[in-house]
Amino acid sequence: ISLIQLFTTASTVQGNTIAGITLNISATVSSAFFQGISCAGSSTVNVINNIVGLPLAPIVFNATNSNGGTIYAINLSGSGSMNVQGNTIQSITATSTLAGPAFTVIGISLAG
Repeated sequence: ISLIQLFTTASTVQGNTIAGITLNISATVSSAFFQGISCAGSSTVNVINNIVGLPLAPIVFNATNSNGGTIYAINLSGSGSMNVQGNTIQSITATSTLAGPAFTVIGISLAG
């Protein structure tokens, strides 16, 4: 879920489930390649009561021939107000078949 906020009206991302994703990565990744919920901009955003990952439908990343990358469950940036509450982040797995690839897994990132 991705929002770009350019207006003065507040937006709400509420009650969503993001789960059951498997991604095999075979190319070098140099930036954030997965963001469950992402919002950037200048107005208010509310991220409330969402679920990222489920025990019976996990989110799985596997580096097969590459460097890993950054995984964000919730990534918010900008100059507006950010209200994040009641979200559940669980069952996110990052693996590798190689010795070198590494992943950075970030649950919630707020910058602004």
